Amino acid sequence: MPDDMLLVQFRMPKVPATLDEAAKRLGVAQTDFDAAYGLVEVDPADRLFTVRIPASKESTVKAALGDADPAEGVFSDPRIEPF
Repeated sequence: MPDDMLLVQFRMPKVPATLDEAAKRLGVAQTDFDAAYGLVEVDPADRLFTVRIPASKESTVKAALGDADPAEGVFSDPRIEPF
């Protein structure tokens, strides 16, 4: 995976929570996701999930999310290294 990765938090509709459904929801290919990170369920009651994507997909994902839901968004995912 590229070094420039982003975290995306989003809600899934009432469908099975799979990487394929997440890719459809975000307008990207399933291969764009960091497979090692996977699809993380942040809040099951709210159907809130997180995935990692390359920074190059940011505009595509932001367009798919819109700005109506304050819980959804794209966030930086900086590499954490020792000093």
